[in-house]
Amino acid sequence: KDYIRTWVMVNSHAVSVDQVGGLPGARQPALVPYFDLVNHFLPEPEGVLRTQERIAEHLRGASGRFGFEPGADGEPGNLQMWANRRLEAGCEVTDAYGIVSNTDMVWSWGFTVPWVHNRTCLPHTVLPVRVQDLPAHTPDAEGKRSRLQQVL
Repeated sequence: KDYIRTWVMVNSHAVSVDQVGGLPGARQPALVPYFDLVNHFLPEPEGVLRTQERIAEHLRGASGRFGFEPGADGEPGNLQMWANRRLEAGCEVTDAYGIVSNTDMVWSWGFTVPWVHNRTCLPHTVLPVRVQDLPAHTPDAEGKRSRLQQVL
């Protein structure tokens, strides 16, 4: 019981940062004072978020972001937070925790996003497929690619 309580407290305050010295794109959880106080906020998108590009574009709707900036000449790097746009005095700086299913949201952070099941395919399995990676030697491959491209 104490372990679960501790795990929930730590997990709900951890942020995901680039893994220092790791593989490109590798992320690791970290407890960073003050960064864990930044709330998640993303407005409801106008349309359905069907592509990675649309998701990335929508994630920029948060008023702030954070990231790791490596140090120069072997110096330690810095974890930084910045505003994405000019903010009025007293305006809350928010971050986008990502676009994930409400199951993941409630499990990780204790809240849900009301629009996520209507504006994404997250209630269903997501299988990223790039049209150019589809096999070219299947029956009607070009027609299938064309139809898939129209949907995306």
